[in-house]
Amino acid sequence: MAKEPAFSLSGLSIWIDGRQFPGSNDYWDANWLNLRVQMQAEGATVKCSGAILMTTDFERFRSDLRELHKNLKGYAQLAGHEPELKLILTAEQLGQINVAVEVTPDHLSQFHRFELGLDQSYLPGLLHSLDRILVEFPVLHAEN
Repeated sequence: MAKEPAFSLSGLSIWIDGRQFPGSNDYWDANWLNLRVQMQAEGATVKCSGAILMTTDFERFRSDLRELHKNLKGYAQLAGHEPELKLILTAEQLGQINVAVEVTPDHLSQFHRFELGLDQSYLPGLLHSLDRILVEFPVLHAEN
């Protein structure tokens, strides 16, 4: 298990422990990632783990984040088919970035939302983290 998170942002840490089905050639099975997620803020720590996101979710987030960084408008969202994690960065005036993190280990009985404020200077580091993730865990396509 990795000691340092693959992705971190102001209290949110995401560790990638590998593919859920290593060696699979099926598009859906091959691209699921086993994650450990932790969000810490004053007075609260929320954790969840499992096959929460796919490589394609990180790829889409990186693409959206590049556009947000380039234009400083719009939003970028890291979310998948599973309800445990959602991260939304929204560009505001003067380079400010609003961040909403939703994380829960049990979506049927809990809901945790954290709101943070950052500025555009965080975006290059986030993009670099996403590049590293996608080099280590590229999107795999089904064999034809």
